[in-house]
Amino acid sequence: MPGGRGFRRGDGADAASLHKAGLLSPGDRSPAGHRLCSDADLVRLQQILFHRELGFSLEEIATVFENPRADALEHLRARHTSADGDDLLTNGDVPHALLFPRPAAVVHHAGAGTSAAALRAAVSAVPVPVTADQPFWARRLAALGAATEPVPFRALTAERLADALDRVVRQRTYARAAAAAAHHIATGDGAGHVLKAVQQSAHG
Repeated sequence: MPGGRGFRRGDGADAASLHKAGLLSPGDRSPAGHRLCSDADLVRLQQILFHRELGFSLEEIATVFENPRADALEHLRARHTSADGDDLLTNGDVPHALLFPRPAAVVHHAGAGTSAAALRAAVSAVPVPVTADQPFWARRLAALGAATEPVPFRALTAERLADALDRVVRQRTYARAAAAAAHHIATGDGAGHVLKAVQQSAHG
């Protein structure tokens, strides 16, 4: 997966371990004996990679897949992503549209939807990509000037985060670029452009 750590040799997350943990089905084999992945397997592998990045063990990931209730998932995620301190406020889910217009800057994983929400809110960002397509969107935000250079999750430290936040708040060029992107999104006709492209493609 682009930007993901994948599975390192000896970390207990090879294909055989995934099968043993019940995270992947045995699957079909090609004539040469190679395992064939279904679309469902690819989606599940992406989910496994994401949770491995957060520090989940294979047993914990299997528990999430076997018991996908929201409360069970949140309980496990809280064990790996919770933060505590006198100068921190943690809460549950908050809509992007409500939260993002309020702070001076946001730190987020740079998923496609979150990146779009930040741009719509005209708020500059510090992107901290974890896996999948997040490194791509993090680079796009930086290329637009609406975000600092990405800080990959595996390389995240308190010092790097503090430095990035200081720059994105103090240097007003980030805020101006985010505002310009928000204006472009609000006044553009994205759906119309997509419809036109589909019609052109359909008619050769």
